[in-house]
Amino acid sequence: MEYEEYFDARDTGSRGGIPRVFVGSPYQRGHGIGSFLDRLFKKILPFLNKGARAIGKEALRARINVIEDVENNKPLKKAVKSRLAESRGNLKRKAKEKMNSLMRESGYKKYPRNPRRFSFHSVVEIDVSRIINDVERSKENH
Repeated sequence: MEYEEYFDARDTGSRGGIPRVFVGSPYQRGHGIGSFLDRLFKKILPFLNKGARAIGKEALRARINVIEDVENNKPLKKAVKSRLAESRGNLKRKAKEKMNSLMRESGYKKYPRNPRRFSFHSVVEIDVSRIINDVERSKENH
């Protein structure tokens, strides 16, 4: 079997001259849910990273404050409870501030609708004036 015959036979397969083509899944339309989730996580991931970083910094601050409280003869259990409550309040406040800044500045915007070039009334007026002009021209010609 020669080179060309081999590749011709391989490309056509057993369907008698019709080359093989990729058909895909018979039930899937579009790119599937994986594409949607991929785009979603690409948008959300920076916010999650910033949130995790803020939680880590606040946990470090709370740990340092607990150690200082224990050094100042405050019971460990009370120190941990009070500092956790304080850290929780700080994180809530920061999250609210961040959401407000996103909503106010560049996050959520109401985009104005595109104004129409002509309103319905102006189009009607244009058509009526054309008809009147055509009628006047036809009267002049007769």
